[in-house]
Amino acid sequence: MGEIQRLKTEIQSRKFRSMEIAAEIDVKVREIKKLLASYPLIKLRDLELHLIDQLASEAHALKKQYTALQKEIELAEKELES
Repeated sequence: MGEIQRLKTEIQSRKFRSMEIAAEIDVKVREIKKLLASYPLIKLRDLELHLIDQLASEAHALKKQYTALQKEIELAEKELES
């Protein structure tokens, strides 16, 4: 029984962390959209491409973490079923 409870706790913890990461990705994407939306109103030279690149890199790193967590959750749930 202790092993089952441990697996359930780990799954819940990973699911919570994956939700946090998804929220962080959402913030980064919204920031990128906001920067890109300003483009028609500002000159191209004033568009902060370096900031967009930085945000995209951060979002990509978060997506890797999210994907890894999803795989861990899937494996833990399979282990729980067996």
